[in-house]
Amino acid sequence: GEPPDAATAHIADLGDAMRSFEPDDELPDEVLDFVEDLGDAPPLEIAFAIRDFVRRRYRYDPTYLEDAAVGRWLARVSRGRAHAHVAALHAAADRDHLGAGVCYELNSLTCELLRRAGVPAGIATGWIFADGSLSEPDHLWAMAFLETDRGEPVWVPIDASTTAEGRPLRVPRRPPVRARAPSPASTQHPSDPR
Repeated sequence: GEPPDAATAHIADLGDAMRSFEPDDELPDEVLDFVEDLGDAPPLEIAFAIRDFVRRRYRYDPTYLEDAAVGRWLARVSRGRAHAHVAALHAAADRDHLGAGVCYELNSLTCELLRRAGVPAGIATGWIFADGSLSEPDHLWAMAFLETDRGEPVWVPIDASTTAEGRPLRVPRRPPVRARAPSPASTQHPSDPR
């Protein structure tokens, strides 16, 4: 038959996929206000509004965890949490963005916001088909779980870590490091200082 129409889909009854996993006090006020102001739009419109909010207010940055101060802060605040990705996202807030991260952090928040807006959601992981090959097996995105009027499931990927055209943002390839074989003198063990 015909593929299900996600634009006219309604909320599916998926219990656990509606449960929030972050306490209110761990989210910025702007995020809480945004979700509260979403209103009663169709669920697919809500999902896209959430995706666009995360794209606009957070930045994709694969280098932020290289900052030692951020790493120490994150280790402290994420201790004992079952889900540390949202804390990691907010560890790199600056004057222009509420936080920074990669697909794991951005889409964990997207899943949380979908659930808070009443749209059942989950997380999916998989491969990225880019540049003609499947060479990036490490991607995470949110899934909105909807249902057509005929009761057919419609699982809609909602990826806040893509460009507006839907291309995945990726960590740029670093140039290969040129290595030299050690010289015979450098392979000798230092003498015993005793």
